Amino acid sequence: MLAVKCQRFFSVAANKTMKSSVIILHKKFEGFPTESNFQLVQEDVPPLKDGEFLAQAEYVSVDPYMRVFPVEVGKPVGGDQVAKIIESKNEKYPVGKYVVGEFGWRTHTVASETPGSFFNFPPRVLRGYGDLPKSLALGILGMPGNTAYFGFLRICKPVEGNTVVVSGAAGCVGSTVGQIAKIMKCKVVGITGSDIKGRRLISEFNFDAYVNYKSRNFHHELTEATPDKVDCYFDNVGGEVSSAVLNRMNKFGRVAICGAISTYNNVPGKASEVQTPVKIAHVRMEGFSVTRWRNQWDEGIQQNMEWIREGNLKYAECITDGFENTAKAFIDLFGDGDRNFGKVVVKVSKADASYKKFGKHSDSEDETELFTLKKPSPRKEKASIEKVVEEGDTLQSLAIRYCCTIEDLKRLNNIHKENEIFAKRTIRVPHHPITLALAGVHVSGRSSPNDPTTSTQVDTSKLTTSLQETEVNQIIFNSNIAQKSPGAERDEESQDDNDEEIHLLPQAQPVPMADVTWSGADGDISLKALILCIVIIIFAVPLIYVFYIAEHPEQYHHNHVS
Repeated sequence: MLAVKCQRFFSVAANKTMKSSVIILHKKFEGFPTESNFQLVQEDVPPLKDGEFLAQAEYVSVDPYMRVFPVEVGKPVGGDQVAKIIESKNEKYPVGKYVVGEFGWRTHTVASETPGSFFNFPPRVLRGYGDLPKSLALGILGMPGNTAYFGFLRICKPVEGNTVVVSGAAGCVGSTVGQIAKIMKCKVVGITGSDIKGRRLISEFNFDAYVNYKSRNFHHELTEATPDKVDCYFDNVGGEVSSAVLNRMNKFGRVAICGAISTYNNVPGKASEVQTPVKIAHVRMEGFSVTRWRNQWDEGIQQNMEWIREGNLKYAECITDGFENTAKAFIDLFGDGDRNFGKVVVKVSKADASYKKFGKHSDSEDETELFTLKKPSPRKEKASIEKVVEEGDTLQSLAIRYCCTIEDLKRLNNIHKENEIFAKRTIRVPHHPITLALAGVHVSGRSSPNDPTTSTQVDTSKLTTSLQETEVNQIIFNSNIAQKSPGAERDEESQDDNDEEIHLLPQAQPVPMADVTWSGADGDISLKALILCIVIIIFAVPLIYVFYIAEHPEQYHHNHVS
């Protein structure tokens, strides 16, 4: 009886005080989106009714379509998210399960089986993921993956030996379309705005060629990349890029119009006339929305998952940490940088979920504080290894590729010019301990804290697998999931600057129970502290019950009389 009353008391108290961080559209878009278009606010989380459940966000999606179909000013920004069910009054959505739903840009959502307002899907419980990241439900195993699967196969209808061109090829949809085309034994040419992204499409995603649409010789390079012209074109960008491709179509070519991101921000411009070449070549162009295949939704997800597990389909994720950085991640979708590759998602941290940081807003625009971005804490120099750079690389492109700062590269290689352009040479680049641990590297020695120019040396003979080159540390490739040793993680966090040796082991080592600690948001929590918390809870529950009786004597009297 006591336990039931305490449970009800805590549940009511939690619902009365719980808040959700929510990002609303503060003002309409004019041209490219900016942070002033958004505002971070708090909303009360209402108590659950029968048939409802409470979901706590873990990953939030940002997508270009949000610019084309914005919500009303003052309303929460829409979109999908992966969330964990933390309370439920619906047996179809049990506590502890993960769901993907149209919950928008918010940290906590009271939801039910009611379909979302945009894609019109009810929340879906994630099943069968195994060791695959659940964030894939927002990408290759979600709406973007099905857009690629159904849009390409059902509209472009590829045939073995066809030449397929994909614009926006470095995005989640584009990179997936290109790989499906390779599975269908087609020749694939990707169009992107960066040579770095283009090289990755070839080396990591099995594309046959790429063309940089920013090149002065774009039309000539497109012609060289498609000597047999184009049979299938999957269009994500529109504009002049698509006009150039449409003038290269073979007779009875097929075009799937998925998007036109080049026009989303009201940038004025003209595209070349395409009606004549389309008419002469008898080209079939068809636009689509992925919801057209809602009744076959699971087919696309299951097939993409099967291809991932077989190793035929790879994925990339660009993960931004911190709910308060959601607007920044969305704005970056429309930038020209090399950072965004694959699906862009925002990881909601525990600090976000406990409402520790909020934006402020007032009527005065000058007093508005919107999205104070997290500044990364200074990182200790762990290790560096040698890498060969290509001719034409710059400090900026190398910093993106090897997940480090320009200052790191300048310090390790004694470089003084900010805008230096490299010839082909060998340089030293820092590497994160997690990367080295996954490769099974034993790192000995450490940079002296008094000598910032020295770097830890790595015995490269012990590298059993090549280290993947990544643009940012949030980008994750392929379906092979590797785990970091818990022992190595604790060693990494607890090492002092004066330590002489770092051991990064591929397997966890036994730890005496007396030495066990749990890493919390504000530091390490010892076993003694945990026991102390339990003791406090044991004594606190009866006191709370006494206070509850004092405030509700009529309830106490009723229970004893009955």
